Amino acid sequence: MAGSARGRFVTLPNFLSLVRLLSPLALPVLARPGRWGAAGLLVAGAALTDWMDGHLARRLRQVSEVGKVLDPAADRFFALGCLIALVLGGGLPPLAAGALVVRESGLVLAFPLLALLGVPRIEVSAVGKAGTALVMSAFAFLFAGLATGAPALRTVGLALFYLGLVVAYAAAAGYALEASRRVRGIRRHKAERHKTDALK
Repeated sequence: MAGSARGRFVTLPNFLSLVRLLSPLALPVLARPGRWGAAGLLVAGAALTDWMDGHLARRLRQVSEVGKVLDPAADRFFALGCLIALVLGGGLPPLAAGALVVRESGLVLAFPLLALLGVPRIEVSAVGKAGTALVMSAFAFLFAGLATGAPALRTVGLALFYLGLVVAYAAAAGYALEASRRVRGIRRHKAERHKTDALK
């Protein structure tokens, strides 16, 4: 069953990822005075689907190649929507948001480049998943802080965001090291094959 699901698109986990991918389209409507609470609920729901799609994919044996691409793409698109809304609403400093955008942009550019070099796709690490969970949780607190005007909620949200940012960059460093190792392996393999061909 796991093998049959690997190439499928229509699965419950993929549907949840698709919902998370499209949900930021509602943020411009919700991210305004008087509607911050609804925006916070949307973020909390998205964070729940982020956990559920991975859990269900493993539980239902519906892990698919499409899902492995769709899930992180949904995370990045949703995070971008939240960052824009929070910066415009004054809930998050622009520099903090920019730091996360730089990290995500680097990954978006790096993975296709690695694919062109023949490097197999690097799986999302546990550290990367932890960073995403922290940032998602931070979004929920920051939106709640805007909705209620409670400084404590914003303080907790900022603390979670900065912690998540550190963890996210640690994960990116891990991806960079793994990518470097794989590139060296490919080059070494090509060099050895070239020597073998030269001896023939």
